[in-house]
Amino acid sequence: MLRGLMLAFGAGIMAMAWWPALTPKSGLVSVLTIAALLFGFVPRVAVFLLGFSWCGWFAHGAIEDRWTHEDSGTVHSVVGEVASLPIRVGESKRFEFATQNPGFPRKVRVYWYRPVSGLEPGQVWRLPLKLDAPNGQLNIGGFDYERYLLVEGIGAIARVDATQSSLKIEFLGKSNSTSTFLNTIRQWLSDRLKATTIRLDIVSLKQALLIGDRSGITQTTHELLSKTGTSHLLAISGLHIGLMVGFVVLMMKLIWPICALFADTVSRKEVSIAVASAGAIFYAGLAGFSTSALRATVMVLVLTVALLARRSIRPFDALLTAGLVLLIHNPLTILSVGFWLSFGAVALLIWCFSARYNSASGMSSVSQLLRAQCVLGIGLLPLSIGFFGQSTPVAFIANLAAIPWVSLVVLPTLVIDATILTLGIESTFWRVVNDTSFEWLLLMLEYFANLPWGHQTRAFPDVSVIIIGCVGAIWFLAPAGWPVRWFGAILLTPLLMGKVDERSPTELKIFVADVGSAVSSLIEVGEYRMLYGLGLDGSAGRDHLSSWLAHWPSADPYSQRLRIDDVVIPQTNSEAIVGLAHLKRLASVERIYHPHRDSYYVKDVDWASIHRCERGEVLEHGVWTIDMIHPGPFLPDLGNSSSCVIRIRSEHLTVLLAGALDSIGEKHLVTMYPELQAQILLIGKLGHRDATSNEWLSQLNPQLALLSVDSEDRYQRPHSETLARLANNHIPLLSTAQCHGFWIEANAHTGAWVARTVSGDHPRFWRSSGMCLAREASRKE
Repeated sequence: MLRGLMLAFGAGIMAMAWWPALTPKSGLVSVLTIAALLFGFVPRVAVFLLGFSWCGWFAHGAIEDRWTHEDSGTVHSVVGEVASLPIRVGESKRFEFATQNPGFPRKVRVYWYRPVSGLEPGQVWRLPLKLDAPNGQLNIGGFDYERYLLVEGIGAIARVDATQSSLKIEFLGKSNSTSTFLNTIRQWLSDRLKATTIRLDIVSLKQALLIGDRSGITQTTHELLSKTGTSHLLAISGLHIGLMVGFVVLMMKLIWPICALFADTVSRKEVSIAVASAGAIFYAGLAGFSTSALRATVMVLVLTVALLARRSIRPFDALLTAGLVLLIHNPLTILSVGFWLSFGAVALLIWCFSARYNSASGMSSVSQLLRAQCVLGIGLLPLSIGFFGQSTPVAFIANLAAIPWVSLVVLPTLVIDATILTLGIESTFWRVVNDTSFEWLLLMLEYFANLPWGHQTRAFPDVSVIIIGCVGAIWFLAPAGWPVRWFGAILLTPLLMGKVDERSPTELKIFVADVGSAVSSLIEVGEYRMLYGLGLDGSAGRDHLSSWLAHWPSADPYSQRLRIDDVVIPQTNSEAIVGLAHLKRLASVERIYHPHRDSYYVKDVDWASIHRCERGEVLEHGVWTIDMIHPGPFLPDLGNSSSCVIRIRSEHLTVLLAGALDSIGEKHLVTMYPELQAQILLIGKLGHRDATSNEWLSQLNPQLALLSVDSEDRYQRPHSETLARLANNHIPLLSTAQCHGFWIEANAHTGAWVARTVSGDHPRFWRSSGMCLAREASRKE
């Protein structure tokens, strides 16, 4: 009965968390009233409604605590405490700031450019903060940064504005809270690890494994862990908490003869259990009380209480209790990927090893490890493809080698080395042993990552396919005695087959990526594919672009290469080198077009033919024609006025991509093409005031204007004059600033088109999608 109520409560929280819109508070009161009336008749339904309401109230508090878009960009003097480890990001430091002023979000993520020396956890500062709403890029299959901020309770993104002479930076003291004590220890250990380890990649792994700080892990190391399916080894979880408990129990066994001299009436078993539980809590605190660490710690505490009370408890009940504690503390945790992976992995192991139909007691340790890896590899496959768009067949072998190595060598030597550092003892032996163990671990993972069949990217499947896959995995992994277990393999088949890429030669698809204040659009016509713009808005834009393209439906899962016929760089600059190098790892490109006759930014690229985009270049693809209408063959380098402009047209529809074209270039094009029109227009220069002129709009007469720009653009684009010109010409605007990534689907024969957005197709209560529903139009007669 109790187990059913706990599951019902969790189901209610999940229903509210994934509900498209947030239920009003008055509606939540009604739900609570119904729950109270039903509790005596159908308690599980009542508890389900209770969970729904609890999550709703919590979500309302989190939404109300966020900084609004209307107030974004304003500077305020805020007093608060450094509530996390300060992390270096370039020349800035990033940290969580627990504010103490009323009217501000309780927790703010702060970036401080060239901060004062000695920035430490627990310090209380008065800072002039430029506050922005918690927003982030979102594309098809991309990471939802806004959801992450909501789960973490971060209500604003801020930067220290030292230019404000009236608002001073003041140090006000240091807090003495428990969190400050733990974060201070984490900071101290982090500094010692950096001072005593030569290799930066090994330092980052040590920090992740000892104090749960993964910020220093490089992109190369992250990809290495991802391709081998071993990322969980560097996220403090049940494995590490269990090893720490075992280590403490072993230490207690060794020193117990000395302790018995002073307390001979106390049970060694009970003391060992209590001390091991305290060690688990302390280690989880060093990890920053992450979701997986909290889950493992609560399970340890539940088992501790049961052992001390001499009561038996089922592992699944301990897991349910841990989930209940986490969801009561923060029901929005159910939105995090870590929650599902952590609890899903443990639930699968319990399902396969502790069910009444089978017992694993007679299996050897090696057999149990082999079976556990099979269970996790198959059981977590639906979540791996659903959350990350990837499958890692090599993970089975990699984990068989890496888990014992980390458990028996890497982590114990790291703990011993850290203990020696804490005691202030000078000893290089354990440090050398630990560094060598990390080096061998990386060499091992590099070997597995380089296997051609080891890692496969896949298109993100529909939710229904993921759910069916989860049911199939559970069915297939059921204990002996479960009927028709092979049926589970059949249910997994749609997940492994992936999406069918339907690309009609008469259909045009234009995907505009949300990459901040930059342009990146993917054009698909039949089998032809063009990438217009590299989407470089600093490193963040590059990362979002890679996560967007890496899981494109037609990508070859075995070669890991996405085929792109043409790449058009509207305006070459210093970032083009970085963008092309990054694209080289991801895709095979036939041709590259850029606007300048001799550009040193792209001339050294050796993996595609280089061309200058010039007026008159025509690419025929069935009923669609893609032609370059700017710049002209004799036009010198005029900066934005020389931007590559692409026209995509059929008999009944024209789409124009204006790149970085300014008003001078627009006048030139209007003169060269007096009959030029376009039903859909990607406006130039990211909505700058010196573009998208009235003459240009009157000439083109578009039905829809597209814009790729950041919601918190530092140059305040799109400019109010640009928006006014669009409004005066009655041209609706579809912008990534409001709707995130979007795409256009058009038909060549009818001229009809439809615009769809990520926010509109997948509405969630933590982002506004009311203005981002599908738009469509037909050819004007």
